[in-house]
Amino acid sequence: LESAVLIEARVVNTSSGEINDVGATSCLQLSLAPDFACGDLSRLFIRTGGEWSSLAALAPRSDYPHYFRPGRDTSAQMAAARGISELYEAIPADNPLMVCVSRDGDRSVGTASDDYHYLFHNRANPHLWCMHSQQSPVAVLGAGETASFRQKVYFVEGGLSACVSAYEADPMEG
Repeated sequence: LESAVLIEARVVNTSSGEINDVGATSCLQLSLAPDFACGDLSRLFIRTGGEWSSLAALAPRSDYPHYFRPGRDTSAQMAAARGISELYEAIPADNPLMVCVSRDGDRSVGTASDDYHYLFHNRANPHLWCMHSQQSPVAVLGAGETASFRQKVYFVEGGLSACVSAYEADPMEG
């Protein structure tokens, strides 16, 4: 698509040992785009239970909600280890795409990653107000191995349904 950007981050283990829990994050910041900055969560959308919902309608418990892919580890032990248990939402995200619609509803931006682990929005930091489709980490990266993390960002004329259609025409794999 002419209106999509592919972001690929590669992590190369140049050490002689293994590296555990390797990940990369691409942050799509909305705070400096006045038409997209959305502190009330009303124009940020994820799909849960097969239906698209605004984050406002999902009533997150924190200003940094994480919506996990069904079947992914969201255990209390993992949450405690990462120090973010209060950020985990009980509602799963069943699609890797997260969408923000402009104030006028005429444009949207979406992000989706390969093999997504969870989606999240950072409302806690108004200087960012960013959204993420976070790819699953690589459990172990052996010496000399490379891990790739791929994410697409879609820039679309039209609202939520137009952005979903753009994603469906050119989906991420995984």
